Amino acid sequence: MDRDQTTAFLAHIGAIPFIACALLSSLQIEAVTIDLSWLDILLSYSLAIICFMSGTHWGQSLAADGPQDINLFIISNTCTLAAWFSYLLLNQRPALLAHALIFGLLWLIDRRLEHNKMITAPYYHLRRRISLIVILCLLSQSIVLPS
Repeated sequence: MDRDQTTAFLAHIGAIPFIACALLSSLQIEAVTIDLSWLDILLSYSLAIICFMSGTHWGQSLAADGPQDINLFIISNTCTLAAWFSYLLLNQRPALLAHALIFGLLWLIDRRLEHNKMITAPYYHLRRRISLIVILCLLSQSIVLPS
């Protein structure tokens, strides 16, 4: 596999835990091997991926030549901290909504990076597709979560 194929493969594989946890939680199937709900696992995985994606934006900023029209250092740290604090301090529904919002913001940043030719169009389209899957999984869980 070349680099673009590997990137696409890993991005799609990375969406599987979002889909699986959302589905298993919706079906009210309990996690059998650990003392966490599928929703807890979904939120913790969401936090990990937000941190990872924010880190890619940090790296984009380090690699960029010249001035940038957005401060990726500040935005990436803000996204990471917002995700972490929402995970720690909020109940599940607001945390799911916060994470969906943060993934939306990360997608908008990718859109801007593609516009500025800092990422390729195929990578942007991949990120858009995966972001939509992730956001829908998080939002669906915020809707079906019992009150």
